[in-house]
Amino acid sequence: MVPWDIDADEGVTLYARWKTNAYTVSFDGNGAASVPSDQQVDYGGQALLDHTAFTRTGYELLGWSVTADATEPDEFLRPVSEEPETTATWPASVTLTREYLPSLDVSDEGSEGHVATVTLYAVWAPSAPQLTATYDLALPATDMLVTCSLAPYADHAAIVWDQTSPLKELSIPVPEGLTPVLEPTVTVQGATDYKFEDWTLVTSTASTKTYRAIWSPSA
Repeated sequence: MVPWDIDADEGVTLYARWKTNAYTVSFDGNGAASVPSDQQVDYGGQALLDHTAFTRTGYELLGWSVTADATEPDEFLRPVSEEPETTATWPASVTLTREYLPSLDVSDEGSEGHVATVTLYAVWAPSAPQLTATYDLALPATDMLVTCSLAPYADHAAIVWDQTSPLKELSIPVPEGLTPVLEPTVTVQGATDYKFEDWTLVTSTASTKTYRAIWSPSA
């Protein structure tokens, strides 16, 4: 709400003046290689939803959620069909109100109206066989700063983690005809008494692989 208008001679009448809340709607692909640009939408306006803009190798898009780790899309952010036998129809937009987004921030902060960010997270389901890969950094010292990066392939985004996850387990889609690179690049930051040599394959089956890092003293 913005400041009051005051009409005062013998009395005072206060008229409420309102400004519509403004929102920045952003998208998080949750592993997708690219996402649509942010949208500026007022309360009660329409945020456009384009399901064709979201692709991720080995996964099927289920919809979106305001929760980052959701396994099911929110009610008004997923395809619907009138009959079970018919093809589901994707929503073209979602209205920015509490009716459609129950967690929407509708608070008023200051005379210029409230500007908030609404993030819609893509929700995926595997559509290709999954390979479980486990990476053991086996750090030879506790004070090392290390970054691991698993290279992207097709439209699957890169996966990055650091020494705070010394034992990392990943579910990696393996679509037919594509072979992902399974050995991460290792970057050591700052001075250290050790250098990374390579990954060694400890165990391997059709659906699981375990890698262990090999380190040697720095010269």
